Order: sequence, then C-alpha cells, then structure tokens
Amino acid sequence: MSRRRRKSLESQFNLDSFLDLVTNVVGIIIRLIVVAWVGARGYTTISPLLKRAEPPPQVSELPPVEDPAMQQQLAKERAELAEAEARLLEQLRYLDLVKREQQKVESELAALAPQRAEVEQAKGRLEQAKSAGGNLARETALTLAELEKRREKLKNELRELEKEKPATKTLRYQTPVSQTVRGDELHFECRHGKVAFVDLGLLLPQVRRGLRGHQDDLKTQWQVSDVTEPIGAFQLRYVIERQRSNLDAAVENANPDPYASYSYGVSEWVAEPVLPERGEAAEAALADGSDFRRVIDGLEAQNTAITLWVYPESFAVYRQLRDFLTEKGFTVAGRPLMSDKPIAGSARYGTRSRGQ
Repeated sequence: MSRRRRKSLESQFNLDSFLDLVTNVVGIIIRLIVVAWVGARGYTTISPLLKRAEPPPQVSELPPVEDPAMQQQLAKERAELAEAEARLLEQLRYLDLVKREQQKVESELAALAPQRAEVEQAKGRLEQAKSAGGNLARETALTLAELEKRREKLKNELRELEKEKPATKTLRYQTPVSQTVRGDELHFECRHGKVAFVDLGLLLPQVRRGLRGHQDDLKTQWQVSDVTEPIGAFQLRYVIERQRSNLDAAVENANPDPYASYSYGVSEWVAEPVLPERGEAAEAALADGSDFRRVIDGLEAQNTAITLWVYPESFAVYRQLRDFLTEKGFTVAGRPLMSDKPIAGSARYGTRSRGQ
C-alpha cells in the first residue's frame, strides 16, 4: 500500500495564484458596485410614478417591490465574494504558516552557527594533523633509511676489525705497599667525574703572610679565622690558634693574658671551591695540552708526589689518573672523602699522605 506524501508548505503557496485571487475579488467588488448603481437608477425612475398615484390605505404593511433578476444576480455575486474571501483567508493562513516555518528554520540555523564554526575548526585541526602525520611518516622513513645505512656501515667496520689482529696491553698493578709521602706534593680534586688542581703551593704562602697580620689579635683571643684570595678554582679558609699553656688549659673559658708571651700557628685549613663548574673529564685531562698535563709534564717524577682527593662517584677517574701517573714514575696517594666533606688539613689532627 503506497503512502501519500504530504506536500510541503512552500509548494502549497503560490504568489501567482494569490495575485489571481486578489484580482477576482476586486472584480467582484466592482461588479457589486455596478449592480448597486443600476438598482439605484431604477429606484429613482419608479419613485415619481409612486408620487402621482394615491397611496393605498396601508402602505407600510405592503411588501417591498424587488426585482427577481437583480436578487438572483446579487445572490450570485455574494456567493462568489464569500468564496473569494474564503480562498483569500486560506492563502493568508498558508502565508503566515510559511513565514513561521521560515523564522523557525532561520533560528535553528542561527543556533547551529557556533556548532558549524566548531566543526570547521575541528576540520582545520584534522587537516593539520593529517599534514603533520604525513611529514612524520616521511621523516620516519628517512630515519629508518639512515639507520639502515648506519647498520650496514657498522657491519662493514666490524668485519674489518675481525680481520685485524687484536692489540694486547699489559696491565701492571702496584703492590699494596704504601709509604709516607716526602718531598714536593701536589693536590688534585676528583669530583663529579672531573679532576681539578688545588694549588696549595700558592695558597699556603698567603696563609703564612696572614699569620703576621693577626699577631696582635691573638693577644686578646685564642683563635682567629681568615680566608685567602682565590687561586684557580679554590681559596683557603684557615684558623690561626694561640697555643695554650698548661695553666690556661686547666682553667676553662679563661681569656688569654695579653702581657704573656705565646706561640701561635695555623691549626686547620679548608679548601673552598669558588667555581661551581671546574675541572676536566679524565679523557680530556689526559690529552696533550690539557690543564692537568700542563701541571704534570713540567715536574720531576722522582721528587714529586701526587695526592688525589677522591669523592665516592669519581673512583673510575681516580684509577685512570693513578695508572697514568704511576707509569710516569710519580708517587700517587689517594685520599677518599665523603660527599659532604671538603678538602682540609689540620696541624693538630692531620696526617701526611701515604702513596705507592
């Protein structure tokens, strides 16, 4: 069974039909006016005859004289006018309904405008992502091709190395016998995988010059602290202490006698870094022209000892430097340090380095 389709409201309303309907209504109105005018002329023609004749006894009760043809014509015109008005009202209702539907559609379109903008933006992002994905795919393809070439190159190099006779190296280990370091001693810091020179040979003379400058201060206090000018990556902070007599040691919190004779000296020193980034990696330090080699190459190995202050994370660097220096003939001493401890020395509690 086929279903009848409803015609859309837009197809029911036709502007040409509406104009035809208006024209018909106007024509009917004109015709009614003409009929009324003809009837009025006929009435004016009959009225003089009625005036000449004597009125009947009861004129008001007589029925009015009407023309049947005119009544028939008027009834026909009224029917056509009513039909035209009905058609006009129906067309007006259709027109109003169409306008309402149009306004509804426009409001819906206005409501959908933001969604359309979002869809357009999403479309633009998808296009960009698609373009980026294409570029990434091309870059990935190029990267894979480069990796393939590199793999082939490494395989060829491995084949060449397999053909060559492997070089042998004789490893020499020092016997675990140590002796106290005598003679000149140089100090290096091994920290964070780097080696840095601590030039105590120039820092300690500054400390000795500072002793004379604090002689008067020690008349009224037991100790004085001071700091040297930085040399390289370090400076020395040191303490000058007045020696106590047996009587002064027996009395706690006693002030020194300003008129008594006394002796004094440096009780302790601490090497403080002034550069947070300092030193060279082991490979760079052992290369020709490095800061480490410029210090080492000008020394006499038989009369010089090297002390390496080693922190926990830098024992690999220490071993490389120790082997290099041992082959050069230097006496090497290792001084392990905790991560939070600085390079320091003490005249009271310190000990001399022991090397191999």
